[in-house]
Amino acid sequence: MNCFYLEVKKRRQALGLSQSQLAQGVSLSLPTIQRFESNRTHLSFDSYCKILEFLGLELELKETSMWNKLSALGVPIFLNEPVLVNKNAENLVHYLRHGIIHVFKNDKNFSREKDAVLATLFALKLHYPLLYREVSHILPKTLNFDKFYRDGRMIKLKRIALSQIGTYL
Repeated sequence: MNCFYLEVKKRRQALGLSQSQLAQGVSLSLPTIQRFESNRTHLSFDSYCKILEFLGLELELKETSMWNKLSALGVPIFLNEPVLVNKNAENLVHYLRHGIIHVFKNDKNFSREKDAVLATLFALKLHYPLLYREVSHILPKTLNFDKFYRDGRMIKLKRIALSQIGTYL
């Protein structure tokens, strides 16, 4: 799902409505609608509901998968479903802990996710050791990063993770 403001703009355009017509229909000012559609302001929940009703849309709430959140935080999983998550060290550590538990404690095959989590941990260990320490205590004792220095795929994934998480750490 795209961001709410983009969905509203697409729907308004699909219905052939101008921003002015939307503003009048929901009793908001034209500048408020313009700022909203360009993601420069947030509206009250009541205003969101008015817009949804006017455009014939409904709101559906669903849990975002942990893997989508990790992808949004820069873990190189490459999911196509963007999600909103605050990009900060606290969230990265929080969701990495969950990811570690999933890939190391479950019997299911999570090879793609495991490689992404390991590459991110590898990047943290080398470039953000304090953050790495916050998650290292739940890693298997047998985990050895030495082999990753020679694995081209893991080096590439590590670089991708580092370029993504480096934008907010």
